[in-house]
Amino acid sequence: MPVKYRLLATLLWTSYALLAGMGTIAWAQQTKTAKKGKSPPTPVVTAAVQSHRLSSSIRLPGSVETIRKTQVASPIAGLVTEVLVRDGDRIEKGQVLARLSTDALEARHDTLEAQLLESRARLRAAESKVTRAEELFAANVIAAEQLDDSRFEVDALNARWASLTPNSTSASDRA
Repeated sequence: MPVKYRLLATLLWTSYALLAGMGTIAWAQQTKTAKKGKSPPTPVVTAAVQSHRLSSSIRLPGSVETIRKTQVASPIAGLVTEVLVRDGDRIEKGQVLARLSTDALEARHDTLEAQLLESRARLRAAESKVTRAEELFAANVIAAEQLDDSRFEVDALNARWASLTPNSTSASDRA
């Protein structure tokens, strides 16, 4: 065996013997103090008392999944201009969730209102024409066909009025 390995083996055996001897001495001292009823002193670390605010809640990351989903819809289409709720907000039935642009609705309303006014004016003129045609027919000035034409015009304008106002049968009901 080369000298190098012998030296290394001797060094290892010497280290082993030294550690074994130290372990035996430590065990003997511990046994000796245990027999006397005394245990070795326990090291104690102290710190100064400081006041801190305690939190009653803990924030942890997580995700929540709903039990059910609800489809939200509007009876009319339009551009959303304002959203009044955020994700996770609790809402009640009938609560306004968003506002739609009213520009198109206002324009449509103005158009319908103008058509109503025009229809009412034409209907009044046609009714006046029928009254005059009835007087002229009674005086044998005009033929029955002309009176029927005047009445047909009133009926047509009443139908137009009814189409613009679904809950009305004639313009005279609204006037």
